[in-house]
Amino acid sequence: MTNREAYLDDLDELLKEFDQLLSAVPIGKTKLEHQAREQAEDVAGRARATINCMKRDYIIAE
Repeated sequence: MTNREAYLDDLDELLKEFDQLLSAVPIGKTKLEHQAREQAEDVAGRARATINCMKRDYIIAE
């Protein structure tokens, strides 16, 4: 496995972990629970965006 493949695999694993964390936050029934879910979705969305940028922009030196 090349450094590039390992790097991209690690980023894919991070994406999976964020999805798993997000699934642990209940959607809830109260306003406070809904706000917590929205905040978790926002954080996960920003993390996904950063990871996707890292996949495109980072040049791996072999």
